Amino acid sequence: MDITLKTSDDIDSIKWNKCINDSFNASVCAYSWYLSAVCKKWVALIKDNYEIVMPITLENDVVTTPYLTPWLGVFSKDLLSADELNSFFIKLKSIYNIRSLKLNKFNIPDNSVINFSKYQVFQYDMIIAHETRQLLYSNNIKDMLNTCDKEKLSVKPTDKHNDFCKQIIEYFGYNEPHSIIQIFTIWTHDSHDTLMLQLKNDKNEIVGGALVLGTGTSLYIPYLWCKRKYNRDYAHLKLLDGILEYYQQRNLTLYVFTNQYVPIENYILTETNAQEFEYYGYEKEPSIKNKLLNLLKM
Repeated sequence: MDITLKTSDDIDSIKWNKCINDSFNASVCAYSWYLSAVCKKWVALIKDNYEIVMPITLENDVVTTPYLTPWLGVFSKDLLSADELNSFFIKLKSIYNIRSLKLNKFNIPDNSVINFSKYQVFQYDMIIAHETRQLLYSNNIKDMLNTCDKEKLSVKPTDKHNDFCKQIIEYFGYNEPHSIIQIFTIWTHDSHDTLMLQLKNDKNEIVGGALVLGTGTSLYIPYLWCKRKYNRDYAHLKLLDGILEYYQQRNLTLYVFTNQYVPIENYILTETNAQEFEYYGYEKEPSIKNKLLNLLKM
């Protein structure tokens, strides 16, 4: 069957979300409600009556990767060959220009259609008991956590969406590429796992936080922060340790994409026994004009 292009308004959302839910590489980022929350315009390539699908996020009709969608790609019940992936990439290139395209880690291209590069992601197998995991922490990490305990920093879940959202906006600012409406849309949907953690000091003041989103067996962290007067590495470690403890002994995988909204240093991840994996993505080389504009902004 041919691959067809449909707008987000034209897709059968029940069939679409069932495909994502049944996919072995399912991601919360690929559900129709999630895509509509974080992206103003998205379309889809669909094959075999929603047996294989590829969401495509657009900006000015150019394929791009909005924040809160760390990776997408092609989703299916079975692992796809490079040739099967290429059929989607050929169709995509025949319709749109591509600025940015990130594939999930189970999409392994042969680069015959798009010249993908390799990117880094860290992951934790959450089936492990937290006490066992902590035994594998480096001595440096153990010392850092002991310091957090001496300073009486604690991590606690919260269900106060309004207050939590205000903290995100207060820290990251109103001008970031995702709005309070997007965040609330994600939170109020009942088909995913959401964890909001607050970092508190000895006066019970909120000094940091982390948001975890997940579906099926996958979790990821879109936001993690602390107030500037605190040591960032120590605060981020305490929050990460709290996430690992909360989800312990479950058949889940936590993915950590480090960036400006999740600025965990790599040594914290490797020394807490995270596994490092590669995934594929494409970023168009900026034009000379854009390079010069970026230099002028520095």
